[in-house]
Amino acid sequence: SMYVCGVTVYDHCHLGHARCMVVFDMVAHYLRHLGYQLKYVKNITDIDDKIIKKAIQTQQTFDMVSQTYIESMHQDATCLGMNAPDVEPLATEHIDDMLLMIQSLMDKGYAYLAQSGDVCFAVEKFKAYGQLSRQNTEQLIAGARVDIADDKRSPLDFVLWKSSKPGEPAWESPWGLGRPGWHIECSAMAKAHLGAHIDIH
Repeated sequence: SMYVCGVTVYDHCHLGHARCMVVFDMVAHYLRHLGYQLKYVKNITDIDDKIIKKAIQTQQTFDMVSQTYIESMHQDATCLGMNAPDVEPLATEHIDDMLLMIQSLMDKGYAYLAQSGDVCFAVEKFKAYGQLSRQNTEQLIAGARVDIADDKRSPLDFVLWKSSKPGEPAWESPWGLGRPGWHIECSAMAKAHLGAHIDIH
């Protein structure tokens, strides 16, 4: 089983996206050449702040924007000679899976509801956080992919469920209308298509 974090479709693909497509297509080819039975899943993030911003700028719906750039991505992949992954799930198709995962984290004390209505992951509650990447949580800072919020308990905490502003795309949840945070999407989609344990991420 191989899960690859795919493209956030708010614009045309760039060279970094092409690198990801080529590298993991090669990995898939090689594993199959060796005789492995491979299930290759690569997601598409089709709801995101950047997609909403592009929709507002172009006076389109978010799904019109995402569909335009999904088609563009597929054209690029074809031009590069890539085979399609076995499964290419959309984030918006897995909202229920994300809600269940977020609720499980809350039930176990790893996530909390902030005053803003966002649900955040409490990094300090997970003692092994950062070990895989050999990071010390005391030295980590809020990076480019971390949603900044004034009511987080720690600057390292990140948003799992983002409460929606008026006019934004939104889904029902136990914590009010909102949409998934970037960090929970791949966890939920990987589990949905490959199970709780995967070989390559």
